[in-house]
Amino acid sequence: MSAGKKRVSFTSVFHCPGCQMPRLCLVVDDEPAVRGVVGAVLDGEFQVLEAENAGQAMSIIENLAGGLDLVITDVVMPGEMNGIDLALAVRQAYPGIPVMLTSGYADQQVVQGLPVSFGFLPKPFARQTLLDAVREVMGRKRATGAQSRVE
Repeated sequence: MSAGKKRVSFTSVFHCPGCQMPRLCLVVDDEPAVRGVVGAVLDGEFQVLEAENAGQAMSIIENLAGGLDLVITDVVMPGEMNGIDLALAVRQAYPGIPVMLTSGYADQQVVQGLPVSFGFLPKPFARQTLLDAVREVMGRKRATGAQSRVE
C-alpha cells in the first residue's frame, strides 16, 4: 500500500450509517506485490480487501456473510486450499459472487471443468486487461447466472 493511502477494514465499511456502500472486491494471492497491484488498479471501482491464502479469504467471506461483489484469486497458493478450491467453495456457499482466477501458469487446462462464469486471467497482465476481465466476469455472471462448465 502506498504512503498516504488508507485501506478501510471490512468491519468499518459495514458500520457507516448514512454512507453509500462501496462495491467490495476480495483479492487473494500469496504475493503481497500482486495484491497491491490489483488493489491499486481496482481502486476507485471497488473497496479492495486482501487475503494471503484461501483460509484467510474464507474467514473474510464468512465474516461478511458473502457480502462481496467480486473475488479475484490466484490458482496456486500454499495451504490446504488452492484458488480453485476457494472458487468452488465460494460458488457453493455464495453463488451470486463472481469469481475470477489468475495464474502465472497460463495453461487453460488449469480452469478446465470449472463453471464458465469463473473468469480466468493469466499473469502477468496489463492494467487494462485486468479491468476488462473484471467487467467481463461481472457482466457474465449478471447476464447468464451460468453454471455450465468449461470443456
